[in-house]
Amino acid sequence: MNRRRLLLGMALIGSFVGGGVLGGAIVIFRTVPASAQMVSMLMLSNSGHESYVRYRYGSYPVAKAALLQYAEQLGSSPLRQRILGEAGAEFDVGLTYGRLALVAERAGHTDEATQYMTRAVEAFRAGGRQIDEGASVHPAA
Repeated sequence: MNRRRLLLGMALIGSFVGGGVLGGAIVIFRTVPASAQMVSMLMLSNSGHESYVRYRYGSYPVAKAALLQYAEQLGSSPLRQRILGEAGAEFDVGLTYGRLALVAERAGHTDEATQYMTRAVEAFRAGGRQIDEGASVHPAA
């Protein structure tokens, strides 16, 4: 009788520990990828904010470096395209290259400004937007 109670107690403790380990593993595998995606999106958003501040208030080399880095991050982030969709991600890339064109033009680098504006227009068109000569960007009908 004593041996039977001992085996029953061991079985209960074993099932409790096994259930805890299994439940913990399920929680970890369900939350870690989502948390990693949130951190990645937060870092990308912070990089966008930082590049805008440097574009607005920095010198040409500082703004250029920050905006080019942000454009590269946008192009290499599949998470951004998955959340915003292809059109939203391309809009951000186009906006970034448009800002680069404005900064280059203000600094007197017209050849770079033309190159960046061409990239901006290509990104807007890739996102399904039409570009007017009046510089307005609107969704294609």
